[in-house]
Amino acid sequence: IVIPAASADEGTRDSVSLDVAKKYLEDASTAWSGKHQCISCHTNGTYMTVRPSLTPSLGAPNGAERTFFVNQLKKLGSENPKKLQRGTGPAQVIYLAAGLAEWDKHVTGSLSPETDRALRLMFSLQLQHGSWGTEDCWPPYESDAYHLATVAAMATATAPGWVEGIEKAGNSQLLNRIDQLKKYLRSDPPHDYGRTLLLWANAR
Repeated sequence: IVIPAASADEGTRDSVSLDVAKKYLEDASTAWSGKHQCISCHTNGTYMTVRPSLTPSLGAPNGAERTFFVNQLKKLGSENPKKLQRGTGPAQVIYLAAGLAEWDKHVTGSLSPETDRALRLMFSLQLQHGSWGTEDCWPPYESDAYHLATVAAMATATAPGWVEGIEKAGNSQLLNRIDQLKKYLRSDPPHDYGRTLLLWANAR
């Protein structure tokens, strides 16, 4: 798979092609997963958080990407929690949970055991102030705690029946962590980009 870089010299199409756009999305996500073997917010992470909702118009997403996410869940879930708190670990876990939650919502229509495990892993890494640790790089994605918190909120709200399940089970620890996340998001967004993310999260 070759993903050409953007160029001012590249020609433009005479009409929009959903097939070409779809292929670009599929190829970019597959190429990243294959080459880098990690979940990234700006490629396969975004693919899995957005592409499943397009199933009615574009058909089901690439099943191989869900398989990759499940394999990453096994890998990340076996990491030492202190190690997972460093670098891009929290961002990878949050996008992992969000991607699997979107798949459950829009492709299968039911909560999977993998999504449940991913959400529990995500909240196990949450900091006391309600968000997650971030790497100081590649703004405004992994480097932005507010961004990660909004994606975590979307994952939590999107997973079919997950919140209802922990409420029924009386899981006070997880319910308290969700409450901390809500309190954090109710603080002033740090920038206009954060405000757009808050609107997106609020839609869930």
